[in-house]
Amino acid sequence: NGIAKIYSDKSFGVGKAVDREHAAYFMYNWAKLTGKCKANTGVLLDDYADATEISKDSVTAVAWAVSEGIIFDADAKNLSPKKSITRGEAAAAIGKLLEKHICVWSDWTDNGDGMCERTCAADAKHTEKSAHKWNDGELTKTPESNKNGEITYTCTLCHRTKKEVAPA
Repeated sequence: NGIAKIYSDKSFGVGKAVDREHAAYFMYNWAKLTGKCKANTGVLLDDYADATEISKDSVTAVAWAVSEGIIFDADAKNLSPKKSITRGEAAAAIGKLLEKHICVWSDWTDNGDGMCERTCAADAKHTEKSAHKWNDGELTKTPESNKNGEITYTCTLCHRTKKEVAPA
């Protein structure tokens, strides 16, 4: 799926420890695959004493991780790209990645244009829209021999209701 890189010997490295550079690479590629990557590779790594130790194919990922504050402490003097990432660092990095790149959605609301809409809590500009999804309806007024009744339908997303005539 392109998230993990293959080693030069064409192996995946299943039994190998994950270093900080590879962790950045995994998360960067996940963010790209899911469309959640706000590629900010304008970060210069020159200020880090060990920046030259980063593999060429991981530089963009590490720069992204630094710019997003996901793995590397941007105030540190060293990136330690070849150092194994600890369980605590991995948990913190995954938490930051999810916080920045996964939306916690508001409840669906009726947007007034015949659609349902919800907003990402982390980014109010990020919204999703959907057509109403009406349930099967409920007979809310029983028709009589000379008087129409009423069926009420409820949107399963935003809970808007609409009424239709139930013929007599």
